[in-house]
Amino acid sequence: MTTLPRFRFNEQAVDASPAALGPLRSSTDALEDRGELHQRMALDGYLFLPGLLDPDQVQAARTSSLERLAEQDLFLPGHPLDEALLKPGVDMRSAGYAALDSTPRLTISPCSICSTPAT
Repeated sequence: MTTLPRFRFNEQAVDASPAALGPLRSSTDALEDRGELHQRMALDGYLFLPGLLDPDQVQAARTSSLERLAEQDLFLPGHPLDEALLKPGVDMRSAGYAALDSTPRLTISPCSICSTPAT
């Protein structure tokens, strides 16, 4: 049985189960139709392309990135690198993200996708 990885957003657990997220529309049937991909992105807000990338290559790229970050002593010791648990006080958000995150036009609270209520 495959176990889904744990996702976190703003230090809150995110329920990424199909029941919580709802069905995702695959766009693999439209890979050769750029216009259709643009339409789906505009309509759905995402492109779901299962099987497009080799999972081993994705994991290798992730591990490589995490190893470079670990060299900067950003992660909590005693945890697997793959968990990427940041030390208290480490903030990896860029200035661009901070500006976007504080935009009043955002009408949805990020914690509305969290499985636990925000405090």
